[in-house]
Amino acid sequence: MSYTKRNIKYIYEYNRKTYKAYSLRINRNKDADIIEFLKHKESVNNYLIELIRREMEVNANK
Repeated sequence: MSYTKRNIKYIYEYNRKTYKAYSLRINRNKDADIIEFLKHKESVNNYLIELIRREMEVNANK
C-alpha cells in the first residue's frame, strides 16, 4: 500500500491525539530472563496493560 503525504500526516495526527507512548529499556545481560519471557507473549503491549490493570484493581481494594 502506498501512502501519500496527506495520508501520512493524517495517520500521524490521529496517533498523536489518540495514543500515549511509553518507552521501556531492558538490559540484555541483567534482564535476559525478562526478555526471554516476553518473547513468548503474543503482544507485549497487551500483556503490560493487563498487568497494570490488575495492579490498579488490587490497589483500589485497599
